[in-house]
Amino acid sequence: MIIVYNKFVFRILFTNLFIIIFIHKTCFGNANQERVLNFLQSFDTLNAEFIQINNNGEILSGQILISRPGKTRIHYNEIPLLLISDGKKFASINKKIKSITFYNLADIPVSLFLYKNFEKKDIEIVGLYEKENQIKIRIRHKKRQDESFLEIAFEKNPFLMKKWTIFQNPTNKIEVLLNTLVVDEKNSISSFDIDKEDPRPKVFRNN
Repeated sequence: MIIVYNKFVFRILFTNLFIIIFIHKTCFGNANQERVLNFLQSFDTLNAEFIQINNNGEILSGQILISRPGKTRIHYNEIPLLLISDGKKFASINKKIKSITFYNLADIPVSLFLYKNFEKKDIEIVGLYEKENQIKIRIRHKKRQDESFLEIAFEKNPFLMKKWTIFQNPTNKIEVLLNTLVVDEKNSISSFDIDKEDPRPKVFRNN
């Protein structure tokens, strides 16, 4: 059950969440769209505390770190799960059962979004909504065969990214509220060290 949950969290977060960070500039037309895109393309690092609300009402919290190109770290406070990439490979670590699963960055969708050479032809803009002090953009990956899409909410003034909502379909969603968002703050390289976090005895590490 824990392994299935780990794979579910990995798939949701890394095939959907990171779409917001690496979209090509010409996807948007108006001033607010350009403003959003300029923000998404302007930073080298992004750090935030988050609260995640799953469709069943479960509430989780944690921290996300991103350091471009290719490095990311997401850990949860309530479950023993760590998702980490060092720019070459990606690992899902369950600290409770001391297990680790590796993924090749070249073989998973996250590789498209952790680098600036992302192809705009792979992204579909589902919608743009503006109301009072808020901008919402809905986007999805064209290669996905399901109904999933990602909604990103920005506050206009002051201009801040506030929330991600991941829709698996129109009635199944995961909300991620971002707190204390900081960009371009230097991250320690050790935060993305998979070997340091590997829970296995060294004798069993053969990758």
